[in-house]
Amino acid sequence: MNLSIKNKILLHFVFTTAFVIGIYSIITFIMVKHDLEMEIENRLLMAGKIVKENIKIKDVPFFIFQGKVYEAYFNKFSKLKNIIGVNDIFIIDSNKNVLFSLNGEKEKFFIGIDSYEIRQAFAGKETSSPFYIGANGRYFKTGYVPLEGKWVIGIEASVLYEKYLKKYANLFLTTSVIAIFLSFIFSFIISKGITRSIVNLKEKAEKLAKKEFDEEIKIEGEEEIKILADAMNEMRKELKNYIENKEKMATLGEFSAGVAHEMRNNLSVLSGYAELILERTSDEKISFFASEINKNVLKLNDFLNNFLTYTKEFTPEFEEADIKEIINSVIDELKPEIKFFVQKKYDVNDKFLKKVDIYLFKKAIYNLIINAYQALTMPEKKDKKIEIFIIKENEKIKIIVKDNGVGIDEKIKNKIFQPFVSGKKEGVGLGLAITYRIIKEIHKGEIFINSKKGEGTEVIILL
Repeated sequence: MNLSIKNKILLHFVFTTAFVIGIYSIITFIMVKHDLEMEIENRLLMAGKIVKENIKIKDVPFFIFQGKVYEAYFNKFSKLKNIIGVNDIFIIDSNKNVLFSLNGEKEKFFIGIDSYEIRQAFAGKETSSPFYIGANGRYFKTGYVPLEGKWVIGIEASVLYEKYLKKYANLFLTTSVIAIFLSFIFSFIISKGITRSIVNLKEKAEKLAKKEFDEEIKIEGEEEIKILADAMNEMRKELKNYIENKEKMATLGEFSAGVAHEMRNNLSVLSGYAELILERTSDEKISFFASEINKNVLKLNDFLNNFLTYTKEFTPEFEEADIKEIINSVIDELKPEIKFFVQKKYDVNDKFLKKVDIYLFKKAIYNLIINAYQALTMPEKKDKKIEIFIIKENEKIKIIVKDNGVGIDEKIKNKIFQPFVSGKKEGVGLGLAITYRIIKEIHKGEIFINSKKGEGTEVIILL
């Protein structure tokens, strides 16, 4: 059964309160019961000591005759019985014979039941019987006090034990009901405040789903709700920028596709005329200019291809592949003059499996290697090299493409992944921008760049 947060809070509060109060009430009830029993036992034993102080040991043997001595003690203890509020005062010998009793022979039955306590009393220990139910459902308890090791004084009392226990039980029950009711009220108020904040968040999320990004998300409530609202507000900003960029890119893609189509038609015409001129002229100067036209047509065509790649909306096809094999494939397809500088810094026998779009990932790695190679050709430097590392980091794979070339100027380092930003005179600045899109947007990976002017550059990819 799925419950709302509000109902869960109510149930948790009520059940927790009921459980805690129930445990507390049971423990307290047991303690009260024990303390009540101890209090009654102490009073009975105190009464027994008072009786003991009023008995002359030499008179006890004469109780069995029930003569004048017996009557004198009977009258004395009857008054004492009324003063201390007990039911009976009796004396028994070691054979459990009743020598004296204010209630006659009625004690014989209970004396048989309390044989264990009586034995302890004859051993010199003051003790008392457990509570037992007598006539009319009343509770009784008897205390036993040793008398010279030969006899035992018994003090029996009926107590309002059940009345006290019922009183405490009713008190605990009433307290529990009130506490549970109050916990229900408090939990209702708290849950209402929390759910109000959640409802507000839900309304904001629905607005985001409708692409309403202008209203800032600010929710008053608990700390966790505020954190969630702040996170959603950041998501709103990122989503707004992302969708705006997507729309711009879509518009730019449509526009650039049309422009590229027209330009390619004209470039094809220019290239055709240049080829025709080369075939029909023997003039070296004219041949040179015709070749330059062809060369620049090819450059412009490459630019158009890169530009269209950057503005294109890709539909990636992900499949599990070995990153090492993809990079090996890219290196194998390089021109010999580029491949010469590449050094593999990874275990060729290890597997680095990840789900990628193989075609796009190859394009990203190729762009990085070409960029590194172009950086090597610029400075006059010995021991030129391009190092490629593949490292496993927990569940992620790190790819590093590192060169010891010219490095990147500090002025453009923070903008190097933006389109049309380049540190090369003849560069158009689309290679790294395309790579960034492939890694960051399509593969949801991370890409970083570390570079120092004159020392080299390393590009780090985390997948």
